[in-house]
Amino acid sequence: MDPDLEAFVRVPPPHLELQHTAELEDACTCMALSPDAQLLAAGTFKPSIGIFDLTLKLLRTLSGHAGGTNALAFADGARLVSAGEDGHLAVWQSSSGSCLARLECEGTNVDKTRDG
Repeated sequence: MDPDLEAFVRVPPPHLELQHTAELEDACTCMALSPDAQLLAAGTFKPSIGIFDLTLKLLRTLSGHAGGTNALAFADGARLVSAGEDGHLAVWQSSSGSCLARLECEGTNVDKTRDG
């Protein structure tokens, strides 16, 4: 990593103050904020997704991918979509954590659109 960029990432600007921290099982690979800005979803290299409130209190853990999570997006306030390393997309009920649907995707990079 570029040393200047690394310094910026590790040392936040003085006008920003850390409010909360969360401990994850592994390094965070992706995050998504719900449309109402009340939930934060975080994926890691492990096969689980954490759903947090805005104080970063873990509300629930979603399990369903065979590997890590590549991408997350809230479809609306009630559903979360995840793209996993296992080549599947999963649709989750964000309030209960239940998996509503799983879709198998062909090819690699299921989290990428045609234009990147």
